[in-house]
Amino acid sequence: MAIMSAAQVRPGFEARLRTVFPNLRKYEAWEGAGHFLMMESPDRFNRALEDFLAER
Repeated sequence: MAIMSAAQVRPGFEARLRTVFPNLRKYEAWEGAGHFLMMESPDRFNRALEDFLAER
């Protein structure tokens, strides 16, 4: 799982990330987020993480 700030993502980044991590199951780029997603939006981050873990 990868969660990124949309402001930090350049075109083609997800494809490159999936090349490096071929088993990447989930990718999200959040608008309005900074470097510390888990601290800036803890509820949203925890929900995303819980959803990801429940999918296993």
